[in-house]
Amino acid sequence: MTPQIDELLEYTSELRESLEDMCYQFGGWNEKIGGLTTNGLSALEGAFSALRWDDPHPMPSMCCDEPGCKKQKCCGTPTLGGYRNTCGEHRPKEQADDK
Repeated sequence: MTPQIDELLEYTSELRESLEDMCYQFGGWNEKIGGLTTNGLSALEGAFSALRWDDPHPMPSMCCDEPGCKKQKCCGTPTLGGYRNTCGEHRPKEQADDK
């Protein structure tokens, strides 16, 4: 490829990453689908549109590890079966008592 195309592809990648970061930081969480939503904010609506994301945008990797739970993960716990990331509702009782 030409240097101009390489530069354009790198710039496009940086823009996409910046838009995704903005959505992660300012987007709301939709517990019905387990993903991000714009909550009607026009700047986020523009970002979702540019990213070609639906609103809400499913984010299974950010959901609680408890089967069937669509809440956003916020707690991490090492277990015998491996590391689990859960929402506050499904965190182990010991962690809940510490707070």
